Amino acid sequence: RAEVVHDRDVSREEAETVMARTLYTAPTVEPVDLQTAKSLLRIENAALDAALAILLVTARQWIERTYDVALITQVWDVFFDPPGSAVRSLVLLPAPIQSVTSVTSYSATDVATVMAATDYVVDVASQPARLVLRASASWEDGSLDGWPTGLRPANAIAVRVSAGFGATAAAVPGTLVLGIVALAGYWLDHPEDAGDGVPPYLGTLLSAFVPPTVG
Repeated sequence: RAEVVHDRDVSREEAETVMARTLYTAPTVEPVDLQTAKSLLRIENAALDAALAILLVTARQWIERTYDVALITQVWDVFFDPPGSAVRSLVLLPAPIQSVTSVTSYSATDVATVMAATDYVVDVASQPARLVLRASASWEDGSLDGWPTGLRPANAIAVRVSAGFGATAAAVPGTLVLGIVALAGYWLDHPEDAGDGVPPYLGTLLSAFVPPTVG
């Protein structure tokens, strides 16, 4: 089971370039099944099965959103405003990034241009991962050694990424599995906090997954 520890601070230029991301392909399975959760929570009857099943999905989504991680393999479109001339790399989230499928730029008139894969490097050794522009990168608009010019003002670069620890629950780190179960169990016992309130020990349990700082 791979672990993700954010080992690199994100520069302010990188962080401020990130604008939005949308889910393109959702995960096909959940990282924690009902029976595993019931076993860990020592629940023996079926009276709360329906509620617990919903809370397990909600807990997984909460952890993914709060810690900028993807547990089971999923595909996202990550959008960036026009990068500044000093920006050579773009932060890719959610972590961990498995691969980049495509990089597309959009002109001021919304014409899409797909960037050649030979013009960038996908750095998955760093956490968070980065898309790094090669010095030899060139574009159809004639711009060299930098990002294309004449881009639309918002969501000008779209990067389609595959993210997650793997396609099955077995690939998800045990710490995150326990975090999902602990959170779902807490909400089961404290329905007034469901979807929002968290147990005080959750931060310590998931401390290795705190997002990188900006500065």
